[in-house]
Amino acid sequence: MKWNYRIMKQTDETGEVSYGLHEVFYSRRKADGWTEQPVIVVGESVESVRWCLEKMALALEKPVLDYETGKEVT
Repeated sequence: MKWNYRIMKQTDETGEVSYGLHEVFYSRRKADGWTEQPVIVVGESVESVRWCLEKMALALEKPVLDYETGKEVT
């Protein structure tokens, strides 16, 4: 199973919109699951934090996904 970081748009019951960075898991090139809560940066070294931040920055180049469906937001 592959994964990457993606920005996800979430709308709460009052209609308030927020965006968060989540780990998204894929099967057959389709978002199949994602973390319930946005991720934080933690590492065992400065280099591991740097690696994580670099991977997270790639999410800014990809379309935003809807938190409820996993589909791209238009």
